[in-house]
Amino acid sequence: MCGARAGLLLVAIAFVTSCSLGEVTVSKTVPVVVVHSVLNPSATNQVVLVERTLSGAVTIPDTAFDPIDPIVSGGGIPVSGALVEISDTIGNIFRGVEDRTVNSDHRGAGVYRLPLGFGSLRLGMRYRLHVHTTDGEDVTASTRIPAPEVTSS
Repeated sequence: MCGARAGLLLVAIAFVTSCSLGEVTVSKTVPVVVVHSVLNPSATNQVVLVERTLSGAVTIPDTAFDPIDPIVSGGGIPVSGALVEISDTIGNIFRGVEDRTVNSDHRGAGVYRLPLGFGSLRLGMRYRLHVHTTDGEDVTASTRIPAPEVTSS
């Protein structure tokens, strides 16, 4: 019985060592702009993160996460110098300021803050986000903040 187990073990070792995992080469892609944002009517600052997709063209260092520099420390490729605006249906335009331009240590690349006073975002109103990069790329999105129906019973 012991010989049978040893034989099965040798067969298993031979099988595992004879297998090779296939290698898959993924072709490099052209990086595109990615925008992360959530409109929060109760916040006085809206935050928009603008970065590029990872394509393998840039080596990303392994660093600890830093909330003041979330894109760079998270292994992303920030998009700096972009025009970031939120507009509403009545013509108000709110322009973003990139954190790295106001931080003395220049952290916060690709993080744009749009200072909206409390009450600037209204329930039921439509909003449009527009990002224009220094490379001439445009990203737009729109949404409507829902206005809940209130009924009394």
